[in-house]
Amino acid sequence: MPRPETLADLPPDEVPEYISFASIEIDKIADRGDLIKAYGAFMEACQKAGCDIEIGYRAADFRRPPKQSELDKVLRSAQCSWDTRQGYYEKWAAGEELTNEYHLSYAKEHAMAEKLPMFPWEQEGRFDAPVESTLSNIDRALGVTS
Repeated sequence: MPRPETLADLPPDEVPEYISFASIEIDKIADRGDLIKAYGAFMEACQKAGCDIEIGYRAADFRRPPKQSELDKVLRSAQCSWDTRQGYYEKWAAGEELTNEYHLSYAKEHAMAEKLPMFPWEQEGRFDAPVESTLSNIDRALGVTS
């Protein structure tokens, strides 16, 4: 998946249709007339505001459509995640050592998702090329010539 530029670029399950904002356990207020009255007024106000209300046996869950600022935050977060993974991939591709094992896993996942080349020593589970390169760097640093 290329870097998301709009919400339409994100998988549907990453874009919230509703945001939960309240849950009322009806059975815990059933014996309080004043609270039941307040619950009814709250429910009516939520319905007028276009909220989604899911009423279960014991509780009512209230959800509202997300604000544009919340949707913008979802997009920025997805872009930041993509940029971070791309950065890990670029370091890996350049032969730089990644500081954590999960950075390497992010780089590999990103490569697969973006259909980017994987590196032979990683694909085959061999580490010949990086080991030889590292040993060569050590020899050079110590002034050892072959």
